[in-house]
Amino acid sequence: MAGWEDFEVECYKYLRERYGSDSLKFIYKGKHNSNIPDVEIRYNNESMGYVEIKMPNAQCGQFVLQENNNTKEFIFSNQNKSDLNEYTQKIIDVMNNEYDYYSKPSLKFVDVQVSKNLAYDWIITKYTKQDVKFIITGNNDDFIIFPLDRFSSYFDVTTRYRTKRSGSHNPAKKYFNEIIKVVDGYGLHHGKIRTENKHVLIDLKVQDDKFILDGPQNRYQFKRLKGSGSEFIITQLSKTANKNVIFNIELFKENKAEKNKKDLMIFEEYLKKLERRI
Repeated sequence: MAGWEDFEVECYKYLRERYGSDSLKFIYKGKHNSNIPDVEIRYNNESMGYVEIKMPNAQCGQFVLQENNNTKEFIFSNQNKSDLNEYTQKIIDVMNNEYDYYSKPSLKFVDVQVSKNLAYDWIITKYTKQDVKFIITGNNDDFIIFPLDRFSSYFDVTTRYRTKRSGSHNPAKKYFNEIIKVVDGYGLHHGKIRTENKHVLIDLKVQDDKFILDGPQNRYQFKRLKGSGSEFIITQLSKTANKNVIFNIELFKENKAEKNKKDLMIFEEYLKKLERRI
């Protein structure tokens, strides 16, 4: 598993083992789907909201824009899975006022000059719509849990506009021959391609733990399987590149124990109220 996957599992296990009971369940939902919150709280099989897991350094939402060079404006793309809201529109308005600057093709990314309060409003609105009640993160091997509306007390946020590929997936069997030809073309010693535990794997004798190779039709990423010497997971990278406004977050280095304890008590009291329901 990747680092973020390990982190999610550890947070989920902590919630389940520390607070779970016969009537109060924590259901792991997140994984690779960022449109579904990570952990569902269920009391007597009824959904009572979600806990979102966030690493100390992470992305915290995004939306896709289209550039119209004729009218010199950014347009909210129909590729977005979320609806246009007032905070999204305010960010677009800021960017439209400096269209030439933000749309420069030479820039790999650019920080969007919007207030942090506006970015926090966007994040909280996004997760409120998904029925997220609390955030869990970690710092120095300690778990921190706090209500969603306290987000700005724990995380710094940066708003950035950049090109991002839309994702990756397992390559279909029809592309296995192409992958072998690509690997052979780079002179790499390899074994056969196989599928195990929902992954497409290949044995390679290379020093790099992660690299990308370009084929005639597709681009492929090779990532060494954790704990393995020669096994690599193969993923097919998307050809689609979208322009995204992305919210990057970083956990404040100073988080006072008193504040953490107070917000944790809010979470624990929320669970106690569920348990006291008749």
